[in-house]
Amino acid sequence: MDRRGTNETSGTILELKCEGMHMIEVTRLQSQKIIVNADLIEFVEETPDTMITTTTGKKLLVKESVNEVINKVIVYRRQCLIMKLARTKR
Repeated sequence: MDRRGTNETSGTILELKCEGMHMIEVTRLQSQKIIVNADLIEFVEETPDTMITTTTGKKLLVKESVNEVINKVIVYRRQCLIMKLARTKR
């Protein structure tokens, strides 16, 4: 599969949203829920608040700890892998 999600064998675009989970939900410091594209997260740091920096340079301060953000990304990627494996077994 290439970076765009194109499956070389079939030429179709795999749905990267993984059954509605294409992004992760985090909470801004003002308690506003926002959705972040997990594939665009470049790094997460504590400054002392948790700051997510995206590959586009956008910086987001969130209430979740670094470990919580990491766990949300892991859950997202695990779900994508499970969905991909389920599709290949059909």
